[in-house]
Amino acid sequence: MDTLQANATSERYAKVIEVSKRIRWDIDRDVIRGRKFDFTKNFLPKGLSKIEQLPFFRRRKGAC
Repeated sequence: MDTLQANATSERYAKVIEVSKRIRWDIDRDVIRGRKFDFTKNFLPKGLSKIEQLPFFRRRKGAC
């Protein structure tokens, strides 16, 4: 049973890799699309980013 499940997982993974190679993402063209980031604002809500839980993060003076 484990071998059958492992084989199915491997086949799904292989299919994902195959499909991903057909898609050509360009971050600037497909995601950013000429938009500018406002670095005075948060990109994500604090509850989603969990930034306060990162021990190495120190908030800069004047940053949001």
